[in-house]
Amino acid sequence: MKMRINRRIIGLAITLLCLLCLGCSRRNGVLFEGDVAGAEGKFITFSLIHPDGENSADSVQIKNGHFKMAFPVEDDNPHFFKISLCNDNAFTTLAKKGEKLEFEADAASLVRSYTVTGSHDAELMQQLDRRLSLFADSAEILMEWYDLNNDDTLHGQIERAYNQITAHHAAFLRQFIQENPQSMSVLAAFYQRYNRCFFIREEENLDLLKTLYDSLQKQYPDSEDVIWVGERLKETAQQD
Repeated sequence: MKMRINRRIIGLAITLLCLLCLGCSRRNGVLFEGDVAGAEGKFITFSLIHPDGENSADSVQIKNGHFKMAFPVEDDNPHFFKISLCNDNAFTTLAKKGEKLEFEADAASLVRSYTVTGSHDAELMQQLDRRLSLFADSAEILMEWYDLNNDDTLHGQIERAYNQITAHHAAFLRQFIQENPQSMSVLAAFYQRYNRCFFIREEENLDLLKTLYDSLQKQYPDSEDVIWVGERLKETAQQD
């Protein structure tokens, strides 16, 4: 009887200790948790993206389709994280210390399938990914038609259609920026690209970038991402 009671006490103590450690990890960083279909046994990687390209990363194995990762963060600013199964199967999200983000995705294409809850910024990033995926689907179809046909008239029609969907997506990004001026996700919207296509060209939209910087600088004055934007604006001003 004593042995049975002791085991129960030990088991309860271990459970409480794990919960305590998890709570501390969440307060000191970001907790990522979720399910990925078709990724059993694979490792999912979380990379904290810094503007200077010096990224810190950690990985965890997906077991029974599930993963959980506590990633330490030093400050209270929102940070961009890349979540990946490999270099060409990844997406970028936003999170800050104390948040718990919960994901569901399919390993066949993380960026096209994932959903996220737990952070408004992360949900905005998901919205950007969804719209870019729709653009990419349309662009790929147009490119296939272009390559399969040698008719100059048809080529001209396809080019006009591509320019039209590009302009439509750029308009969406501008509206997104206008509606979310205090979210760091607007930086992802401003610099979003598809292959070699920049929807909002920095050199032609410095006034818009300055407006974003002024808004975000009030919210997150010591954010390394916001500081980087300020430095970009200084560089372009010096070039003029």
